[in-house]
Amino acid sequence: MILPRGGSPIFRPTSVDPGATVSSHQLQRALMKHYGYRLVSGGKGSHVKLAKERAPTIILPGNRAVVSPGVVKQALNAIGGHPISKLPDFLEGKLRVDA
Repeated sequence: MILPRGGSPIFRPTSVDPGATVSSHQLQRALMKHYGYRLVSGGKGSHVKLAKERAPTIILPGNRAVVSPGVVKQALNAIGGHPISKLPDFLEGKLRVDA
């Protein structure tokens, strides 16, 4: 990060890369298309519930342009504990699923 002398960063060094974002629709689509999840009943309000045999259930907020990093981490952990930096590979179906 390059700043002018005396300047301070607007992002904390521990914050998530602002380029690593995803909508709830993109996340749901990737889980269903590439990782074998299916939509099941039981989502409360605008949330949707996705399930897969022998895998953790995932609940996603519906209709969000950007979901929180916690929701992304939940999805990445469900398929194998991948770091959030692997989000682009996740969306393209390139990550290995730990069964």
